Amino acid sequence: MIRKLLQRFKPRTVVLAEQATRGPYFSISRFGDEIGEINPSYPVEFIDILRKLAIINPDVSQTIQKITMLGNCGHRIELAGGTRAVNSALTELNSLAKNAFPNDAGLDGFINQQFRQICITGALCQETVIDKQFGGVEMVYQVPAKTIRFIYKNSRYIPVQQVAGKTIELNSMTFVYIPLFTDEDSPYALPPFLAALQYLMRQYEQWQNIDSLMQLWGLMGITWLKVSDSRYFNEAPHEYEKRLQQKLERYFNLFLKNMKKGVAVTGEDINLSHHNISKAAADVSRIIEATEQQIASGLDIDPAMLGRTYSTTETYATVCYETLLGKIANMQRMIKRANERVYNLHLTMKNIPAEAHIVFNDMHSLKLLEKVQAQNLKQKMAIERRDAGIIDNDTLARELGYQEAYRKNDEVSAVFRYNTSRGRYELERECIAVNPGIVQLSKKKSLAIA
Repeated sequence: MIRKLLQRFKPRTVVLAEQATRGPYFSISRFGDEIGEINPSYPVEFIDILRKLAIINPDVSQTIQKITMLGNCGHRIELAGGTRAVNSALTELNSLAKNAFPNDAGLDGFINQQFRQICITGALCQETVIDKQFGGVEMVYQVPAKTIRFIYKNSRYIPVQQVAGKTIELNSMTFVYIPLFTDEDSPYALPPFLAALQYLMRQYEQWQNIDSLMQLWGLMGITWLKVSDSRYFNEAPHEYEKRLQQKLERYFNLFLKNMKKGVAVTGEDINLSHHNISKAAADVSRIIEATEQQIASGLDIDPAMLGRTYSTTETYATVCYETLLGKIANMQRMIKRANERVYNLHLTMKNIPAEAHIVFNDMHSLKLLEKVQAQNLKQKMAIERRDAGIIDNDTLARELGYQEAYRKNDEVSAVFRYNTSRGRYELERECIAVNPGIVQLSKKKSLAIA
């Protein structure tokens, strides 16, 4: 099944990959004079191939799963506005996070899909559906990135969608296309795994050849069975050949029957020999290892993260892990901006004067103690600068994660953590505690809001 699936895309992929390495195929974009469609700087068929490989190839699938599990580490939302506005916004956003993503088990599942779309296509592409009464957001769903095309109009890149030969105009207020990386002369996102595609197809060819050798020679080597016999007196040549063929088949079947038992019985008319191919297999192993390293390089992940040790030290693995977290943080910012846009659009249509900001929780670090010690040192240094008169209380509050030290009106700024087990936002802390004449910075424990 896997072979047939990849065989459908292999010829086109190999040809285009060779063109990319020999010529300027990946740097060509054609523009119209005033209004014209811009061609992607890579074949859009590559997205379909990468999507298939993300399911059936263990390296691609494992990379996406690791990025998703590390990236979707939970999040919190900061709501700024009046007390009544914040309470109303919390109720609306809890309902939105639960009901606006019906095919993804709520917001938490949708964020998983967002990470997967970014890994495969290099872009975050989604549409927000407004209800018929224009009273808020009804649903949010992903749009296939390969259907998006751009036209150059009035010195701007305008996204449109091509479906079944038709071009559909998109609403800039509800449609979002955020690329992770682009070429300087093209608005299309570059799939981050595109560099590994050529070596992924090479890996497929290598294992296909190995499977063929295994079927011919087996794991241990090749066994040579030679059977001899004399021709009987007055025996016709064709009768002699037929008798030898039957004798050879009989010995062959006996050998297969007793091979699993580790027993081989021979006579004077049988010559049995075995030729080991383990030395040649060691050379093949080095070739496969080199291909796996090239694939990991194209996926921008260290082989140690994919279960290949290659004599990796703990220190080196820690550095690679922290580098991966930095890459994931870049994807988190894309998801943050897109989902903030949905939340704030919903609050605006509900006439709630509040603003929402999404903040992802810290990803699991292998240097947690060093990180806590660095934060403690940073806090002490900030307080010392405040005591010395270098910074004021508002600046100190911002450095410690608060919006400001105090407020002079009834506005509040509260942080709500998304509880994945309950599927709702719950109060984590109020950023500002107001006490007349006294500046306080406080953090409250989590408290569920009914």
